[in-house]
Amino acid sequence: MKVLLISGFLGAGKTTFIKELIKHTDKQVAILENEVSSLNIDAGNLQNKELNIWELTEGCICCSTGSDFATSVLTIANSVDPEYLIVEPSGVGMLSNIIKNIKQIEYEHINILAPLTILDADNYNYYMSEYPSIALDQVKNAHFVVVSKINSSNSHQLPHIRSFVKSINKDAEITDFDYKNADKAFWYRILNTGYDKRLIESKEEPENFDTLSFTETAIDNAYKLSALLEDIIRGQHGDIVRAKGSIYTDDHRLSFDLVSGRYSILITYKDALDIEALNSDSDRQTKLVFIGTNILKKSLKEAFPEEKNGFALVRHSLYYFLI
Repeated sequence: MKVLLISGFLGAGKTTFIKELIKHTDKQVAILENEVSSLNIDAGNLQNKELNIWELTEGCICCSTGSDFATSVLTIANSVDPEYLIVEPSGVGMLSNIIKNIKQIEYEHINILAPLTILDADNYNYYMSEYPSIALDQVKNAHFVVVSKINSSNSHQLPHIRSFVKSINKDAEITDFDYKNADKAFWYRILNTGYDKRLIESKEEPENFDTLSFTETAIDNAYKLSALLEDIIRGQHGDIVRAKGSIYTDDHRLSFDLVSGRYSILITYKDALDIEALNSDSDRQTKLVFIGTNILKKSLKEAFPEEKNGFALVRHSLYYFLI
């Protein structure tokens, strides 16, 4: 079983990249998703009847021992035994620790591939300055660095991004074009390049993050949700870096994604949801996750009133959680 780590900071586009990787290759793949919060939303975005998806929520895959992570990898190898295991850590995990934990259980049947990091063209500079321990570690320890979210408004920054990556990882293979248009050789190179890089461990303590999760909310329309996301951007509920989730009502679903001051809302109506259910194992459960360094618990709870008890606050040190 070959293990591919796909790293990247919060909202960089790891799940989107994995979907493209699966679409462009014909390999037997299992996916191990790790979330800092008690709820995993991205697994639902990948779910289909042909994929084996394993979830580690609040799991420790980047701590010094990473026992839960090691157990999960060994279980997958001995039960499902896929040709490839794609590991998607949470965006606030130290890539160096995850590599080290996999190396500890590597043997003739489990081989680690060259790690890949997704770098958000819009927000990389902000992350490098605000959360340098994590963001720099993810780039320094990657073999492949794929620049995501390239568009006409940021394409002029690509030479600077390339220069920056090379300044801290001179051997990195950088992809700074729209990877969705890449040929099969690009995708199969990722799946066939072994790990041969020297591990670079950070001497800095990683930043601390809070997570806040809901499984119930009375918010039921896009107007209310949009107003609340605007409040989050203005800092009314603390320093929230990422928010994402799906809210189910009787006749539609509201899906939202907020990353560093920008957000999107998608409304899916009942007929489309019924068709979607035929092609996946979606449980249609409302899930909302907020991640930040200083979440105002009481304020956010009041902003998203619940129909039932579904509120949980967990504080983690990034050193202990892969996230």
